[in-house]
Amino acid sequence: IGDGSAETEPKMETGTPKQEVKVYKAGYVYGRTAWGKPDSAYYSIRFGPGMKYHGHEDHLGVTYYAQGRDILMDGGFHSYEKSSYRYWTLSPEAHNVPTVVGARFRPRTSSKLTKTSYGKDRQAFRLTDKAYGVSRTRSVLVNHGEDLMAVLDTASGGKKIRNLWRFAPSFKVVSSGGGKVVLADGSFKVTLLQFSSSCDRIGGQKVERGGRLGWVSPTYLSKKATNVVVSPSAKSLLTVIVPGTDSPKVSCSGGKVKVEGVSFSANLL
Repeated sequence: IGDGSAETEPKMETGTPKQEVKVYKAGYVYGRTAWGKPDSAYYSIRFGPGMKYHGHEDHLGVTYYAQGRDILMDGGFHSYEKSSYRYWTLSPEAHNVPTVVGARFRPRTSSKLTKTSYGKDRQAFRLTDKAYGVSRTRSVLVNHGEDLMAVLDTASGGKKIRNLWRFAPSFKVVSSGGGKVVLADGSFKVTLLQFSSSCDRIGGQKVERGGRLGWVSPTYLSKKATNVVVSPSAKSLLTVIVPGTDSPKVSCSGGKVKVEGVSFSANLL
């Protein structure tokens, strides 16, 4: 670490982990379908102690990789420069998070993982904090095999929430309307759908590429324009992301969601 020969290399033979899903006390959930398969899906979810030192305000944020490519990314790490862009990458706006409409953000707030459900082909998690002065709760479900990610966001006290979804820079918007946004990277499609927890379709999404929100830094000192889907404000937002298709068969009624052959509760867990 700076005090030895340049030829000195540490041995790091850790082998392949036995677990596909791991929760770390520092505030991270990491999960994947399999090890050693390039097309395996994996995801991350953030919670834990309030931000310190070089951290980001990314609590309740998610990332998602499926079918051989990044689907959802966060803003990334740009640099330690004292620039407005670098400070923006630390903010909630640079991450896939819910915000409480009309409430002031409280920096360095901790968040808790309050519930988990593990299965071989599906995992679900619930997280909450008071980063906006009221309880902000996010539930996340990830299904493997028939890949999808579903996320339910709510806030207490009748407050409305809004959320952001930052897609990989290679995706371009194909269509947007009626609570459905389709993006494509060549022939590969991904679909985002939004409902209320009572299964009403929620429209009014906006997509920003560049501008204030539509950026990502995948590597040091890089800055790329990318598409960020901004939801409308609502008392609850159920977001379903389906990689690999522009026309998933989706139904939501009676508190039950069905996407192709995958069924789950609108509350997720």
